[in-house]
Amino acid sequence: MTRTLPHSREERSGGKLLLPYAEMAMGLFIVVVGLKLPFGSLRTMAMLALCGLVTIYGILRNPYAPLYCFAFITPISKAFGTDFALMFGSLVAVWLRRDICQWRWRFSLPGTAYCLWGVASLLWAGEIFTDWDSWIAQALGPMLLAFLVAGLRDTTFRRNLMLLVTVACCIGIIFSFRNWHAGTGEYGSGGRFYALIPPDPFSAWILFGLFSAIAWLADGGAPVWLRCCLLASIPWQVLGLGLCGFRAAILAAALGVVMVGICLRRLAKLTGLLTLAAIPVVAAAVLIPGLFNTLLGRFGTIATDQGSDRLVIWAGALKKFWDHPFIGYGLDNFKALTGGFYGDEMMPHSIYVGTLVELGAVGAVLLLVWMAVLLRKAWRAQERVWIFPLMVAFSFQAMFLHEFYFPCFWLAIALVEGARLRAPALVGTRRWRQLPEEAGPELSVPVGQLN
Repeated sequence: MTRTLPHSREERSGGKLLLPYAEMAMGLFIVVVGLKLPFGSLRTMAMLALCGLVTIYGILRNPYAPLYCFAFITPISKAFGTDFALMFGSLVAVWLRRDICQWRWRFSLPGTAYCLWGVASLLWAGEIFTDWDSWIAQALGPMLLAFLVAGLRDTTFRRNLMLLVTVACCIGIIFSFRNWHAGTGEYGSGGRFYALIPPDPFSAWILFGLFSAIAWLADGGAPVWLRCCLLASIPWQVLGLGLCGFRAAILAAALGVVMVGICLRRLAKLTGLLTLAAIPVVAAAVLIPGLFNTLLGRFGTIATDQGSDRLVIWAGALKKFWDHPFIGYGLDNFKALTGGFYGDEMMPHSIYVGTLVELGAVGAVLLLVWMAVLLRKAWRAQERVWIFPLMVAFSFQAMFLHEFYFPCFWLAIALVEGARLRAPALVGTRRWRQLPEEAGPELSVPVGQLN
């Protein structure tokens, strides 16, 4: 029998489910404003003003509000100014209400060391990039946000954050289908279809949303109406993954589902659930001709396209690695290297190869140790089914994608870093499943002050 996660505000409010309706409405309003207003200074000022209002609401009512809005907006908006405003608002709200949030530093030593080593590498980097697709623009803010989220152990916040990502992904997939119907693909990338953000990061967000929905269903604490919605979202998100056309995301999803079965030890029930979810996907493929042509075409060329030239890029970069084997070329300088031998500046498309070349052997060792620590933490966590399949899926996808540039990867890391652990000797045993939940509230104020 599955149990609702411990240390949630619902347990201290008579079992009432506390969902972030207000934050979802605020996030949706900001997205609509961003879509309706023409690009320019007016839209920028309006979006920043709305983010400021969310921050004020967070300070006065719920310090998690900017974080909730960030998790809802980022999968369906590519407005970097909005993202940074909400990240800054999250830091301010949590800091000013730290007596309520009870924030504590919980980032692991290997993770902290890896992040510091990466930032330090800018000192010897051949060039420091600050354009929109640079590490500073894309990864620095989410990394700082991960330090913040890792210190928040309130389970209500953690699972609501995941639920908001699921809702946002379902909305984004509507735009993927609209673009598929209009024949609007991604230029130069095999016709993969945009949502409101490019398909590669959106495929990673869908992985986050998919395993969040599965975890909510596996936990068993949601009301019937929410369980029905989450069940319907699973085939919808699988369809969205297909439209993204990213092969590694499909394989990562399959691997993550296997991990869910291992976590629950209910393979028969999981198989039945996935079979039920697969029926609409198969029906859509039959009734809508050409729906998955892009995806099937990309799998058809998997033996000849060298991973969309990834193998060529990696081989050339690894030859350059030996010129600076210990400390590397510095963050973001992988693309400068590829310009010399490939002709175009390319991203690493792998956190492992990218780290080896940019941060050297020292950075690669730190990364591997950190990934091992994260997977061990996720496996030992009380909320194992919530974070272990997701972490395994992201670790696999990160072999073929520069995940450190995606906020969803940092959020997943934060959830693992802040997870509560069971006693090592009992993890996975029958007694582990029978242990009473650990005592000790996460919040020391009445629930009404937060909602």
